[in-house]
Amino acid sequence: MGPVSDRLAVLVTEHSKLVIVVSLVVVVLLSAGATSVEQSSSLSQFESDGPEAEALDYVETNFTGGDDDTTTVQVIVRDENDNVLDRESLLRSLRYQRSLRDDESVNVTLAENRSVVGVSNAVAIAAVRT
Repeated sequence: MGPVSDRLAVLVTEHSKLVIVVSLVVVVLLSAGATSVEQSSSLSQFESDGPEAEALDYVETNFTGGDDDTTTVQVIVRDENDNVLDRESLLRSLRYQRSLRDDESVNVTLAENRSVVGVSNAVAIAAVRT
């Protein structure tokens, strides 16, 4: 140990009561000052009323996502013999629906529930239930 640390060690050991009192006074003074420290973690201090904030408000108002963010597409099927309700036409419609679900690029865009529906689905469900 160096000469400064030796003298400090001697001072602390010989005047231990004084060191404890000085330490307590310093702690009390620091804790009294610590109560006046304020902390704000709000992001409002960084917000402005500029064009960027207006653009953000517009985007949040007009382009929010959610369950209502869906589009319905109607596919109309025509047959050469003008009978889209015969067995083969209904099966062809079901195969087309399956091909949409099997295509990964299309499937990810389909809604989770009732994403593809039609007359062929209703007929197939009724046939399975009977």
